[in-house]
Amino acid sequence: MRQYRTEIDGLRALAVLGVLLFHLKLNTGGWLGVDVFFVISGYLISSILFKEFDSTGTISVSHFYLRRVRRIMPALLVCITVSFIPIAILLSNTPAFTEYSQSIISALLSASNIFFWKHAGYFAVKAEVTPLLHTWTLGIEEQFYIIVPAIFVTLSYLTKKKRNAVWGIVFIATVLSFITCRYGKGIFSTDFIFYMLPTRMWELFLGLFVALLLKKFPHLNTKNIYTELLSCGSVIFLCFAFITYIGNTHFAEKALFTALATCFFIITTTRKSVAGKLMSLRSIRFVGNISYSIYLWHWPIIVIVYLVTIRFDIGNVIFTKLCDIVLTLFISYLSWKYVENPFRKKETWSICLKQLSPFIVVTMIFAIVGMTTLSAAKGKYELNLNDDKMFISFDDFKKGNYCSFGKTDAAPQFFVVGDSHARAISSVLTELAQNYGISGKGAAVSSTAPLFNIHDYPTHYVPYEQEWVKYVKNNRIKNILLVARWGDLFDASKWKYHNQIVSQGNAFNVAKKEALFLLKLLTGLGARVWIMDDIPNFENPPLVLTRLFNKPYKEDYSTKKHEHFMRKALKDENIPNVFFLSPVRYLTENGKIISVKDGRFLYEDKHHLSIDGAHAIKDMFIPFFESMKYEAI
Repeated sequence: MRQYRTEIDGLRALAVLGVLLFHLKLNTGGWLGVDVFFVISGYLISSILFKEFDSTGTISVSHFYLRRVRRIMPALLVCITVSFIPIAILLSNTPAFTEYSQSIISALLSASNIFFWKHAGYFAVKAEVTPLLHTWTLGIEEQFYIIVPAIFVTLSYLTKKKRNAVWGIVFIATVLSFITCRYGKGIFSTDFIFYMLPTRMWELFLGLFVALLLKKFPHLNTKNIYTELLSCGSVIFLCFAFITYIGNTHFAEKALFTALATCFFIITTTRKSVAGKLMSLRSIRFVGNISYSIYLWHWPIIVIVYLVTIRFDIGNVIFTKLCDIVLTLFISYLSWKYVENPFRKKETWSICLKQLSPFIVVTMIFAIVGMTTLSAAKGKYELNLNDDKMFISFDDFKKGNYCSFGKTDAAPQFFVVGDSHARAISSVLTELAQNYGISGKGAAVSSTAPLFNIHDYPTHYVPYEQEWVKYVKNNRIKNILLVARWGDLFDASKWKYHNQIVSQGNAFNVAKKEALFLLKLLTGLGARVWIMDDIPNFENPPLVLTRLFNKPYKEDYSTKKHEHFMRKALKDENIPNVFFLSPVRYLTENGKIISVKDGRFLYEDKHHLSIDGAHAIKDMFIPFFESMKYEAI
């Protein structure tokens, strides 16, 4: 009988510490700890099933799921139940709390990954106020637990020769899963690729194949010079990846290298090897033993501490991070000792469910109360959200099917184009166009500034600019309004140029060149170009903090933080007929950004205006419309 592998406890410790430190913003690549967990989970689950299958010729599906429920549900239910009260105190009557309550149901149904995929995107509730966001990984694993026992049950009905065909199919599924993860962006959204089982199960299958490999060739897990090199190399690589990798480039490749390093560790590391002795140290094994509780508790604690520090204006970053770490380790130890371990001894479904039922009932009650009595609809301040009519497809760009403003029976006098911030002002542009009797057209593309060759980081370049510039030229439109989160152009990590990465040192010059090219092109067509400066951005979520303080949240407005890209780009240039519109004075009071006016939220999130926010800057657009007032139609 194979001995318990203490070195894998050490690997768990490395993975969970990577994730914890990443969420504390103390490393850049710790998110890859999740990929390590996926491989470990696939390996351990499959090893147990192989052992049972070899001794009985089949597996007990009922016992398999009992083990999984005992392992996952008790600590999860206790975590949700205990953390609900402080989260309710801090977040109730906000959109974040409504989503949190809905995510509780998803977590109980093993569908967190599906829930957060559906709720992901540009206008999703942000991570720092999403206490159960991390449970998406549990959804992946729990859905994988439907596939694995089905494989073994299928094997029990087949001859040994036909079983090889099953493993061939599983191998093909593994390869296809990775290919979809790596090359599926043209078919699936980035959020789908990140959150969903079809694009992540290859990592769990890698763990399964490691278990199969060690079952057939157990001598691979013996100490020699080659296994020592691979074992130590895998640990060094994982540490290197956790410290240096960043998440917005080559995600699939980094996950692959990390998963393969984990496979090499499992295959080559023994208790007697150098890496095995290191990872089997008592202190490291202790962290590994409580790693599941650490993973469950760390993110709700980080969210709670974050909200408390803002509520009481605790600005000491070192203190808050120490609180996060100490509370996480302490509560995780209690969870491991008094929840995880006792439930592992529950041998039957009846005993297990009897113990879990009260927590299931309480958790469901909490979720229902959160979605009804404490939902965002009960908030003190009114929030009016914009629609998405300005977001149109590239096909619509090519066909000239743009969003209309004002008069619909006249040739357009103006064209507005930009990213989601153009969408946020569409309601006030519609009203002003109607008031002035002017016709306009426009479009918005999420996360994409209206410049040639520059596009959002995860996507490939699509020539939207070529189409709308052609439309402007063909329709002889003489007034162009450009709207974007221009400040992102200072940060090379947020965009690509011709589908290529740009160095940070060269980012400004590259973006400036494209900005000047566009402005000269438009003014050369005889157009007046109006550029709307960035909306003052909040550092923290104003909707959540308004509820937290029970009064409208305000933040200091920093001119340094809000450096205007387009103004800087044009500082030493002489391009005629370019004008700027600044929303700053309409959204600030006494040097502070305001989030509420007349009982209505001005922002949807940290940097997108609500309908009321757009109307708060209505007067800013008067010069734009006045300039068209006497034009011949």
